[in-house]
Amino acid sequence: MSDRPEIGVLCLDTSFDKIPGHIRNPDTFGFPVRYRVVEGATPQRLVREADPALLQPFVDAARDLEAAGVAGITGACGFLVLFQAELAAAVRVPLWSSSLVQLPMVHRMVGRPVGLLVADEAALTRRHLAAIGADDVPVAVTGMAGQPEFREVMLEGRRDALDVERLAAEVDERVDTLARAHPDLGALVVECTDLVPFAHRIQARLGVPVFDIVTLTTMAYASLTRRPYRPGG
Repeated sequence: MSDRPEIGVLCLDTSFDKIPGHIRNPDTFGFPVRYRVVEGATPQRLVREADPALLQPFVDAARDLEAAGVAGITGACGFLVLFQAELAAAVRVPLWSSSLVQLPMVHRMVGRPVGLLVADEAALTRRHLAAIGADDVPVAVTGMAGQPEFREVMLEGRRDALDVERLAAEVDERVDTLARAHPDLGALVVECTDLVPFAHRIQARLGVPVFDIVTLTTMAYASLTRRPYRPGG
């Protein structure tokens, strides 16, 4: 393993702008990442259809990343959680497909219901939560499918140019609505990788810990790159 091991990222077939904070923007991390786009893996097929035919292309992509020498593999869509067990079994390096992998841990940390901010609330099923042993975790879910900027750019791919301020306002509205309906939330997990750039805004509005694919990947990277402890740091 080199001094700067890479993390591989399994990517959907999308072309919209990936702003800083997004897992597909390499400036998001302080370590190297290697991207592998799975052709034909659109948000429609993965998020809304949960197309089982996508499993093998994602397995093939994960094995390609492993062969390229990455130290670990993650995913650029939280709905990949449905394939977590199969993907992890297909490679010999650690693989965390989704930010939702953190959900059981987060619930045990806070002891209260956990908010979920997802791409499409209607598409999230108990199967997705059961895939990571979180089907009994109390959650409060809100989704972005009804928000025009998110729907047009992220879900439907009508255009590549992203209106960042418009999307930020949509995230604010969803988070505020969630907070009013569920004032007892102990934390929030951002399922959708497209929304991670707004995690600081979400935390400012909710006042609770916010977890996402970047927090998970940063933690996993630290576990893969341990160094001796030295006096004085």
